[in-house]
Amino acid sequence: MANDRSVFIAEVDQKRYKTIGEAILLVADHLSVPALGRATLIPLVTIPVSLIGAFALMYAFDFSSTR
Repeated sequence: MANDRSVFIAEVDQKRYKTIGEAILLVADHLSVPALGRATLIPLVTIPVSLIGAFALMYAFDFSSTR
């Protein structure tokens, strides 16, 4: 009997994006203390940039967890 894993993979992708969004919101929430001012912007910019860079490098080097 064949196993269709595409549904599982699609659900994992949706949960991954939701988790990244939640992490960004949590960082923004915890670092938005008025006394910090501009220091809040640094993590809000660097976290997404580093995630995008990491995924771009994994894609460029054909890194996959299915090997």
